[in-house]
Amino acid sequence: MSFPGPDQVAGWGAAQQPPAQPPQARSKAPVVVLAVLAALFAIAAGVFTVFYFGEKAESDRVAAAVADKEREVAAAKDGLGDAEDQARAALDELESQEGKLSSLETEKDEVAACTAAAKRYVDAPEDLPEPELDKLFDTMYEACRYI
Repeated sequence: MSFPGPDQVAGWGAAQQPPAQPPQARSKAPVVVLAVLAALFAIAAGVFTVFYFGEKAESDRVAAAVADKEREVAAAKDGLGDAEDQARAALDELESQEGKLSSLETEKDEVAACTAAAKRYVDAPEDLPEPELDKLFDTMYEACRYI
């Protein structure tokens, strides 16, 4: 006995296979979304890089300006120290000169008193009694003692 071949049997016992379907095309949506996200991230990275270098340049400029101002302040402090030293020296010289002036004024007053006493003694009348003449001399002697 022989069995009929698959081409001879129509539907009986023959293995039925589903009709062949073409393979399903895969969706490209995830690839497109990932590509768009990658592009956005690259653009964002570029923008942030530009901002970073711009701020870094601004920071460097501000740091240089601060350093310049610090040098100016240091120079001004040095100049101020020199000016303080000069002012202190001038004040010391002024005090010294004021002391000399005070000494000279005292000496002037002493010389004026001596001169006045000497003038009274010299201008005394010749007929002045001896005790009064001695009194004028003693007054002149006391006034002219330190001269």
